[in-house]
Amino acid sequence: MLISLDWIKEYVKLPDMDADDLGNTFTMTTAEVEDVKKLNDHLAKIMVAEITEIEKHPEADKLNLVTFNFGAKDTKQVVCGAPNVKVGLKVPYAPLGVTLPNGLTLEPKKIRGILSEGMLCSEIELGTGEGKSGLMELDAKAPNGQNMLEYLEIKQDTIIDVDNKSLTHRPDLWGHYGLAREFAAAYGEPLLDKFNKDWQKNLEAKFNNDSSPITPKVEKDSSCLAYWGLSLDGVSVKESPMWLKQRLEAVGLRSINNIVDISNYVMMELGIPLHIFDRDKIKDNTIHIRRVGKEETFETLDEIKRDLIASDTVICDSEKPLVLAGIMGGHNSGVDENTSKIFIEVANWKAEEVRLTSTRLGLRTDSSARYEKSLDSLQCYKTLLRTLDLVCEICPDAKVIGQAEYDGDDLSKIEELSIKTSYEKIRKVLGHDVSDEKIKSIFESLAFEVTKAGENIDVKIPTFRTTKDIEFEADLVEEVGRVIGYDNIEPISPMTAIEATSLNHARSFTRKIQDFLTINARALEVMTYPLIGEKLLTKA
Repeated sequence: MLISLDWIKEYVKLPDMDADDLGNTFTMTTAEVEDVKKLNDHLAKIMVAEITEIEKHPEADKLNLVTFNFGAKDTKQVVCGAPNVKVGLKVPYAPLGVTLPNGLTLEPKKIRGILSEGMLCSEIELGTGEGKSGLMELDAKAPNGQNMLEYLEIKQDTIIDVDNKSLTHRPDLWGHYGLAREFAAAYGEPLLDKFNKDWQKNLEAKFNNDSSPITPKVEKDSSCLAYWGLSLDGVSVKESPMWLKQRLEAVGLRSINNIVDISNYVMMELGIPLHIFDRDKIKDNTIHIRRVGKEETFETLDEIKRDLIASDTVICDSEKPLVLAGIMGGHNSGVDENTSKIFIEVANWKAEEVRLTSTRLGLRTDSSARYEKSLDSLQCYKTLLRTLDLVCEICPDAKVIGQAEYDGDDLSKIEELSIKTSYEKIRKVLGHDVSDEKIKSIFESLAFEVTKAGENIDVKIPTFRTTKDIEFEADLVEEVGRVIGYDNIEPISPMTAIEATSLNHARSFTRKIQDFLTINARALEVMTYPLIGEKLLTKA
């Protein structure tokens, strides 16, 4: 799991400290960090340069000696074989000492006997493009010497790579908002209440009394736990804005188009996967969630045909499967450049069934990895609204048709877990003196509700922590311990907890027993061995 600290900073203020220290704190309080790396750090050292002179390399027909400047008096020469090199062209220049994304560190090097003072770069070498040949051609108005971070308007970011196995029991941590809550708790900072009631109310105001084009129908024997759907018209599919591309690329996802990117962004933000259909590809405006019922071949978005069995759950229209539930959408329903009408699906599925189907097909996706962790159905509606939020931001002409439609389990029957404990019990088990106020603030920072009940407290657990994690009083003690940091709790043996008087009595009693055994051993020795005993008495 890749965590963007730039993304985390949208929700919580992080302390001004080294990224490795932030990673260490996360390891000690939440989950194991495998690596911490800076993203786009090289772009801050690469500059806009203007080519001023080109000469043929005396020892190689396909190479040129290129002279350029990147400031008032800064002139360098490199050996370059790019086909599009020309005088007056502005290109990125990487000086000696820069390490490029491919791992190459530029050092003084002679090419066919001539020293090259760095490198003029292509998009591939900068890590900003996928395949354009030749030097990256910059705007003629770009100021010489400007670094590429500023030119490309790209942010530097720090990425924390967390071991996925350490998040298996924490489905709430598969999105940046849930991760930000952990950072907020660890550093005692408030979490931005971004998705509050006012935010919800503003988005629901976009609903209307028009008839919803699609009303989903969930079969009771399917693996579906909850299914929300929302229809929009007036959508324009195009390239994503730079901020959206950068966010996805930072966490290892490739930009496709603005609508697909929104679905991936929301999944990485809130941890709940979703799918967006081209509504014109849904036959008869029918969405039916059911078992396949028979063996069938289904082509997924990656254009690979999968063999389904009768017990697999799919989302269908009136003729055919459109999505393999909880795993991947079909090639026949995806959004493309011609899409103008969409249907947003946010659902929850039985974890064990997603895992079994994914394993059988050898198809593990970002969606299946999350669903098999046991997600909280109550988070689906918020995810739907967040998707609507971004679609309207990026496609201002988009319009909701009708309102959000739901089918599935009765969500009102999902009970919140409440666990009774006491501050004193938590302190006793931890063996650490923590104030009542501190314990309460830790619980509240994790979205737990604390109510005083005489000498005890009732702790109400949010549903996103009870699908696979918090169950018992011991779990509450663990929450306090990990946020404090187990490395901050002094290790002591149980004996040191005995009061001093009791300990002294125990030691005195032990000494008396030892004296008694010693005296009786000597008496036994005298009686058993008379000669030896006589010698002992004589000496005495």
